Amino acid sequence: MDAFGRLTRDEILGDFDALRDEPGFLAFRNVYLEQAVQQGDLPLAKAMLELGADPNASEVADEGYLHDLYWQYRQRPSTSEHIVLSIATLLLEAGADPNRIGCNNYRAYDLALQSGASELASILLLAGAHPAERPFV
Repeated sequence: MDAFGRLTRDEILGDFDALRDEPGFLAFRNVYLEQAVQQGDLPLAKAMLELGADPNASEVADEGYLHDLYWQYRQRPSTSEHIVLSIATLLLEAGADPNRIGCNNYRAYDLALQSGASELASILLLAGAHPAERPFV
């Protein structure tokens, strides 16, 4: 456990089967999913989604995990592109909403398209992002 009493990544992945029935742990699966997305941890993200974490639950600045991934890509495009695309695909397959509007009134698709992150925009479009819908107020 870490200094705050939370399980570490290695503890979670190492004892994954035992945690499936642990209500105290399951109550925090969205917290661990958010941690996995922010840290670019594909195995942990996959494990949390398998345990039923909500792919739309992110509360970071009222934006979703897909927005988080877009901002990660923008900060470190050369080192994070593959992991961002992999986690985005995983979240979308688990039901993440590609049309979720963030606090800036943009969807992750709009941000990706406008900034030239064409692979991320394509993944979002294939998952159901509506290019004609402009949510701007």
